[in-house]
Amino acid sequence: NYAPPSTWTVAALAGTATTATLRDGDVLETDADSRVRIAVGRIGIADIAPGSRLRRTRGAWNEHKLTLERGTIDA
Repeated sequence: NYAPPSTWTVAALAGTATTATLRDGDVLETDADSRVRIAVGRIGIADIAPGSRLRRTRGAWNEHKLTLERGTIDA
């Protein structure tokens, strides 16, 4: 059985964003000048545009979920 990593890596692509991690329930926001890239478990990446807000949402043991509250995600 595959279990997604409990922590995903967040890296700054532009602006004032800092490198961090994203766990279940964490909220990530980018300001008007910041873009970030999230390493989504072992399945790929998601680029988060400026002015975005999202939450890593708990799913089943084999799910990778992000809930976008505003903004843009390219995955």
